[in-house]
Amino acid sequence: MEKALEDLSGRVAALLKERGMTVTAVESCTGGLISKLLTDVPGISEVFKGGFVTYSDETKHSFVGVKKETLQKYTAVSEETAREMALGGAQTAGADAAVSVTGYAGPEGGSRGEPAGLVYIGCCVAGETTVKEYHFQGGRRQVREQAAAEAFMLLEERLLSGGKGALHVSGDGAPLTIQIKYFSDQIERLCYVEGKSDWIDLRAAEDVELKQGEFRLIPLGVAMKLPDGYEAHVIPRSSTFKNFGILQVNSMGLIDESYCGDEDQWFFPALAVKDTKICMNDRICQFRIEKHQPQIHFEETGYLPGNNRGGFGSTGKQ
Repeated sequence: MEKALEDLSGRVAALLKERGMTVTAVESCTGGLISKLLTDVPGISEVFKGGFVTYSDETKHSFVGVKKETLQKYTAVSEETAREMALGGAQTAGADAAVSVTGYAGPEGGSRGEPAGLVYIGCCVAGETTVKEYHFQGGRRQVREQAAAEAFMLLEERLLSGGKGALHVSGDGAPLTIQIKYFSDQIERLCYVEGKSDWIDLRAAEDVELKQGEFRLIPLGVAMKLPDGYEAHVIPRSSTFKNFGILQVNSMGLIDESYCGDEDQWFFPALAVKDTKICMNDRICQFRIEKHQPQIHFEETGYLPGNNRGGFGSTGKQ
């Protein structure tokens, strides 16, 4: 494993130098191993800004700005914390890229029943952050080494892909360039869900507190000029209700290309079913773009020849 880690850190260092980019590392369970491997590479000072060992909740907050609310709601070992560690590390160090690692190296797991070996690794490149969940086997040393290796591989993957994914129209796979305005420098730039889905995350652009039964338009911090003939479909994330207790009141939002003015910010129409707090950059919904439906002509008939399944809305017949 030691030779493999040396090869990975050397490849990443060479890639950073080739692209003229800098990097930082924000580590918890790896305890500085990633920084150590990077500083073993000759000439690394050209690209390595330095690292943070944030082993406690306090240092995650004070060193790289992980929100206290995030740590309380999701714990230190979570996708949300790894995301804020990576983004905060890049911003604090002034680096073009950052990797973050938080997890349970063992032998014990988490207080909520999380298993030993559960690790979240984040990677932020040019403002776009990806987080992946891993379940490693072995003792503390093996878990730490596997986590470091995966962190280097994730960083290498994101650097090779240019950091950002192109927006693709569903169906033909042709890349489109869409003009976008951000209403805040503090919100993360748009990226695909988990860096690979054709749905794109949308985030709260400010901190919002809601009382049970309260309705609010939550700003999403973006406005876009969609291509002619396309519309955006906006829906909640699968975890939105569980995490925040809010419902999107119209089930799905439709935004067509006519909403293209400088102040046409997108909003999430939220109804709270409990007292809740949503923090800036919390992922609350997602969108994709689709072509407008073609014009349809309805031909009336008195009989449909297909098999009856019990009517839509029933359990249906197989």
